[in-house]
Amino acid sequence: MNIDTLSIKSIKESANLTAQQNIDADIILPDYYDTIGKILKSELKPVVEAITSSGDKISIAGIAKFTLHYLGEDNKMYCYENEYRYTKVFQSQFAESCISTRASQTVFSLNCRAIAPKRIELRAVLQVGIKIKAENNSMLISEIDDSSVISRSETLSFISAVNSVSRTFSLSSSFPLNDYNDNIDIIIRKDSRIKIQEIKTIHNKAYIKGIAETEILYYSNSSGNTSATVLSLPLSEIIDVFGAEEDDICNVIINDVYTEIIIKNNDAENQSLDIRIDINLQADVSRNITGNILADVYSIKNEIYTEKDTVELITSSKKVSKTENIIFETDIYDESKLSVMDCWVSNIKISSEKHGSRYNLLTTASFNALIKNEYGNLSIISREHTFESELIAENTESATDIIDCQVLSIQALQTQGGKIRFTSELLFSTDIHTIRKVTGFTNITVNEEARCENSAKFIIYFAKENEVIWDVAKENKTTVDAIKQLNSISGDILTEDKMLVLPSF
Repeated sequence: MNIDTLSIKSIKESANLTAQQNIDADIILPDYYDTIGKILKSELKPVVEAITSSGDKISIAGIAKFTLHYLGEDNKMYCYENEYRYTKVFQSQFAESCISTRASQTVFSLNCRAIAPKRIELRAVLQVGIKIKAENNSMLISEIDDSSVISRSETLSFISAVNSVSRTFSLSSSFPLNDYNDNIDIIIRKDSRIKIQEIKTIHNKAYIKGIAETEILYYSNSSGNTSATVLSLPLSEIIDVFGAEEDDICNVIINDVYTEIIIKNNDAENQSLDIRIDINLQADVSRNITGNILADVYSIKNEIYTEKDTVELITSSKKVSKTENIIFETDIYDESKLSVMDCWVSNIKISSEKHGSRYNLLTTASFNALIKNEYGNLSIISREHTFESELIAENTESATDIIDCQVLSIQALQTQGGKIRFTSELLFSTDIHTIRKVTGFTNITVNEEARCENSAKFIIYFAKENEVIWDVAKENKTTVDAIKQLNSISGDILTEDKMLVLPSF
């Protein structure tokens, strides 16, 4: 008996673990910083530096990038930056077999206060999560060659995982700023966005092209003005992905983006910005597979023993997105005339819950605005706002990865009564995978010594309407073709009650 098999390799989520990481620091500002008059803004950006696995443990090496903006006693703005390293260890039974890990980090809480003229107390809690995907290999029987064994095949079309790799790389350049009259003293905000324009896979490699756009808001102490500009860097990377072939499907996920900007020179004529963008991405390569597996099998002469396995196959993948308009008002306790100089959304936290084909999203985000009052005093307000939304998939048998949120636009406007109104447009998106469970044969054994004896050459069988010819043949250890030929039947399902003459082998 000859048996052919179909190899099915899939990657499925095996564990989703979370833990908290404390960041505690007492900071003393260097001598060249002025004493703290008023804290404007404190921000903590967690960045994954590396993910390693050993035995049943997976370790995340991270960096918490801390940024503090404050007004000194001289009424000038200062920016202090520092970083704090940490390691978080997760224990999981899937660690040894994992093929892909993806880390997620959000700032759960942040408290920064001045406890002395040049001393800051920083207390923060990070929510660190990790998704572990393990490789699942199955060998299902696709064809069997035995004259006594009758089989029925089923054609499968699915997406099979090839490989998943994580890579960190940097983009850097220098931008002269000769066109600006004011000196750039402080970078208030720096937001980088990666736009992937082309992905192509060739033998063992993935070619990725795109652009990195960095929007910066900067401040001049001499004029008290703020200005914004967008800097663009081309992205062109080649990533080694073992097993990748031409026309494979490559899905790129941007895990972390961190931007560092250094102001060079003090005079406006020769001033420039040195920019460096650290990007951590994950490339998941998969392939469309079409093949056959045995859907059912029986023997007309011998006893037969079978073993089965059920696997989950991704039959299709589609990006689902939804735009959400957010409008809310909040108190600012200042009824004087204000001008909003800049506004942005930070620290977006999303939790999701699946109900049928709907994914209910609960989102909490910090809405921020840099404002100046009529006396020229600067301040930054930050308000946390929580709202609900939903994404809808095409069917209920689906699975989703991490839900991403992109800020399309944001505006802030002072209203009457000491309030400010935020209006923002957010884009939620995720990859929805349609899952199909398939049961196939992994082993078939024919016991030729235990033959089914039947002295009769023909059997009379009273069949019912809607009975399937295959089931009749299997139950009576004969063949479908023999039943059809002997009883002049063309279809596979009986349309009426009928007496059948069944041949015996």
